[in-house]
Amino acid sequence: DKKELQKGDNVTVTYYSYTLCNMASGNFEVTYDKSLFEFVSCETMSGMQTGYEVYSVNSDLPGRVLMSYGSSVAVKTGNLFKVTLRAINDTDASTAVNMKASSLYAQDLSDINGRETSVSLNIKKIYVEPEPEDYPDFKVVLPEHTDEGATMQAEVYYGSRTLLYYH
Repeated sequence: DKKELQKGDNVTVTYYSYTLCNMASGNFEVTYDKSLFEFVSCETMSGMQTGYEVYSVNSDLPGRVLMSYGSSVAVKTGNLFKVTLRAINDTDASTAVNMKASSLYAQDLSDINGRETSVSLNIKKIYVEPEPEDYPDFKVVLPEHTDEGATMQAEVYYGSRTLLYYH
């Protein structure tokens, strides 16, 4: 849902199929750069929600999400599932989130070949404008010039308080 991210942003990658040849089961592996992202969630979507499905998600390994799916009713087309990740590194980087389908079987248990897909993402370093520092007012008072020499007096004020007085 986003192509450019900053630290703390979530990105959701949705996987869609135009035709799944009556898929009834399969394994899906999503990989991502664990130094740039952390896993947030993985959910099936309308294309896989047959009312007769079971699935499990394993996100224990950083950088990798495994989902196994099975249904007694065939999946033909539509939004399959979505994976949400959070950007965790404040850097400029280009990366990809990859998905590989394997062990896909049709409702009649015939083998369906899977293939890998990839989504490119860019992470932009956050530039934060520094807050202007609260510098105290600085005031130098010089006496009028005399032949006897001059003395200098300096006062540093912060609000109504005198912080430094030099004579």
